[in-house]
Amino acid sequence: MIEFQQVHKTYRVAGRDIPALHPTSLRVEDGQVFGLIGHSGAGKSTLLRLINRLEAPAAARSSSTAKTSRRLTPTTCAASASRSG
Repeated sequence: MIEFQQVHKTYRVAGRDIPALHPTSLRVEDGQVFGLIGHSGAGKSTLLRLINRLEAPAAARSSSTAKTSRRLTPTTCAASASRSG
């Protein structure tokens, strides 16, 4: 299972925080197939990059069947990704 609660992402550009993904919650059960649709700039690619840990969220609560729920920060997300291979 993949679950995000209030995951969000911002980028710092020229001293300003630019939101790439507003707080979003998502739950995908084991074996479930899902897709993302939306307008250009809606945050679809950012959300996928957060799910596969290519990007670190600004903050979120995340859980999976393999791990207990915990608070993710950029540091703990990177550490978790390196441990999970």
